[in-house]
Amino acid sequence: MARALHRPHYRGVAADLILDGRSDVEPRRIRHPRRWLAAVVLAGAALFLLDRSLQQREFDQLTDRVATAQASIDYAEQRVNGMIQYGSPQLFLQRTPAGVQTYLRGLVSGASTQGADDIATTQTAVAGVSILPWHRNLVDARTAFIDHAQTWQGFLRSSLPERFGSSDWTDRLTASGAAASTALRAAVPVGGDGQDTARIDKIFASSP
Repeated sequence: MARALHRPHYRGVAADLILDGRSDVEPRRIRHPRRWLAAVVLAGAALFLLDRSLQQREFDQLTDRVATAQASIDYAEQRVNGMIQYGSPQLFLQRTPAGVQTYLRGLVSGASTQGADDIATTQTAVAGVSILPWHRNLVDARTAFIDHAQTWQGFLRSSLPERFGSSDWTDRLTASGAAASTALRAAVPVGGDGQDTARIDKIFASSP
């Protein structure tokens, strides 16, 4: 006759087995799904923290190179404006002797070309920042700043008559700078502090 065997020692769970005259039957241990759930949660948290660390590293590297590139943009703008001030008003007067005007335009063009070349070099450094493809905000920020740097190069390499007094160029430079700044703010990693945003503000403080 079958008899019930009570085994309360298996992790506090009563296991009532019906044994049909056999003494070699071992009860199966009842697995606890909560342990698996806890393991999954811990693994997920570890992956999140790792990804967060990688994202912060990418952000810091991108911000460092953007700061250098924006500094080259600001310097190029200041240098060209300095040459224009040096040559004014003779640079824009029709009665200025041709030789003098050619010389002054050469100074402005030389400063512009050098500035564009410097921006191109720092832009290459920004483009070289390695970003994981699923960090879309950082990828978008990198692209936005590259577009901003390209706009400045186009401006500096354009002809002098096209540049002077052109509201179109002013609008384009302002828009590209705003887009780059906004994209970089959107790329601040989750949990980032106010220092990240403050640094971005400082980078673009003198941007048109």
